Amino acid sequence: MSPQIRTGTQSFSLPLLAEAIEAKKNQEALSWQGVARAVGRFVPVSAGTISKLGSRPTAEGDGVLQILLWLERSPECFVAGFSPQNAERYLLTPPPLGKILRWDTTAIHRALNAARSGKNLSWVALADRIGGVSAATLTALAKGGRTHFPMVMRITTWLDTPAATFTRLSDR
Repeated sequence: MSPQIRTGTQSFSLPLLAEAIEAKKNQEALSWQGVARAVGRFVPVSAGTISKLGSRPTAEGDGVLQILLWLERSPECFVAGFSPQNAERYLLTPPPLGKILRWDTTAIHRALNAARSGKNLSWVALADRIGGVSAATLTALAKGGRTHFPMVMRITTWLDTPAATFTRLSDR
């Protein structure tokens, strides 16, 4: 049986991510600076940003990807209703030396547009179905650039597609 994610209002939990970071930090006897250095082998993320993730409503998407790589966890395992955790098809692929993993927001937009067209939805209706996101934010994904958690997980959950599908390699 393949893992299932319930769509709708289910969202990525930054507090659960913060708990996982804290657990690995304690297991490896690291300071917050040590966590930042460990995560920084992928791309620099400040210790302050990492230590405060659980108390913030949103977090920068590419930074969270680097943290997930360090944790060796899929983004989906922090979404309510996902089971089983770390199913193979949901895992992120660590980048080769000299590359970093980033969100491919134009690919997200293409997938959203195809699903929207296939269901004969307006961008406003699509945003309402996904929840927690505006039509303007969804259309802005076409320009590329950055995204954030939990929004990106609301989108990939609604698309019923592993988040890892929407990542790309980039030069450091």
